[in-house]
Formats: sequence, structure tokens, C-alpha cells
Amino acid sequence: MCAPKVHTPTVWRKTHIMNNGNQLKAGALLSYVNMGISTILPLLYTPVMLRLLGQAEYGLYSLSNSVISYLSLLTLGLGSTIHRFYMRYITKNDTVMVERTVGLFGCCRTNGVRTL
Repeated sequence: MCAPKVHTPTVWRKTHIMNNGNQLKAGALLSYVNMGISTILPLLYTPVMLRLLGQAEYGLYSLSNSVISYLSLLTLGLGSTIHRFYMRYITKNDTVMVERTVGLFGCCRTNGVRTL
């Protein structure tokens, strides 16, 4: 039988750093691709929407999209924050804090719906 190959800490660190560097490059590339698509796509579908809806309806469509975008700012990143702390407490097996975090989310969600 062959013994399993054991990586020394320095080899592991080098490969880990190289993997992080490749992931960083891929993430940056995908971010630029996303920005390009999100810039070009409205230029392509705006004439189609204008033809299908007409000027007045397209104006209402644009206004509703603007209102929805502004309302989405009211979350203030709460969903991402709750997800972060939920996963942190799950990995630490801290059930009390998991319940508090989920309870906070339910409370904020309920109050948010109530105010709107």
C-alpha cells in the first residue's frame, strides 16, 4: 500500500494563494462581464419595449422600476447582514444566537410590511 500524499504547510499555502489569485481574477472578469451585459441589455430592449407599450405606458413602466429600485434601498443590506450572522452562528453551533437572528429577521420583515 502507498501512504497518502501529505502536503507540507508551505506547499499548501502556495497552492492556496495561487487558487485565491485565480479566483480573484475570475471574479473580477465576471464582474466586468456583468457590468457590460447590464449596460448593453437596456440599450437593446428599450426600443422593443417602446414599440410594444407606447410612450405613455413605457413612461409608467420606467417610473415603476424607479420606485421599486428606491424601495429596495430601504432594506439597507439587512438581508446580507442577517445571512452573514446566521451562517456564523450555525458554524459555531450557537442555537440561541441563531434563534435571535432569525427572530430579528422576522420582526424586521413584519414591521417593514406593516409600515409599507
